[in-house]
Amino acid sequence: MIRIFQDAVFLRIINLTIQLLCRSIMVFCTQLTNFLTKTIIMKTKFNKMMFAFVAAFALMVSTVSATVVNVQCFAGSYGSEVTWDLVDAGGTTLLSGGPYSTGSTNDHYIDLTDPGCYDVNMFDSFGDGWNSATITLIDSSTGATMWVLGTGFTTGSSYSENFCLPWVPGCTDPSAGNYDPLANADDGSCTYGCIASDTTES
Repeated sequence: MIRIFQDAVFLRIINLTIQLLCRSIMVFCTQLTNFLTKTIIMKTKFNKMMFAFVAAFALMVSTVSATVVNVQCFAGSYGSEVTWDLVDAGGTTLLSGGPYSTGSTNDHYIDLTDPGCYDVNMFDSFGDGWNSATITLIDSSTGATMWVLGTGFTTGSSYSENFCLPWVPGCTDPSAGNYDPLANADDGSCTYGCIASDTTES
């Protein structure tokens, strides 16, 4: 009875692990799951060490998810000068865009590992900044705007900004009364107590 329960738990962990690892290739995942299911059912002896290994591996994988991000680029006044790339912590370019038609809005979707940190490198071929062009990072599942990048790119030929997932909106000002040390995106919610000689909140 105990062995049957262990087999069932082992099979469940295998299924969950495969689903997490293979979100975007469902046909392959189904075939792989079926193969492993049949293999486990046919086993006459249950390997406790393997069970422990798979359980630990599944726990590790379960802490990693992904967020589908819409990297939306508004081309600004001189879209033909605008290019950019998105790079992971290891320096691998995951996505790039531009040049664009002036004034256009361009959507680029990518599944980003969460948690994870990324750099957006922005380039201007003329060397005078992005002239109102911006990159907006949108959570595709909710439509929420997470970050707007490039607003500080007002001069020069290159500019970089960093962001980290998961997106945690909140008050990021340590001097505010409701400062959230876990927040990585300021949502404008900071509140401040009364200062000296002041009867209203600042």
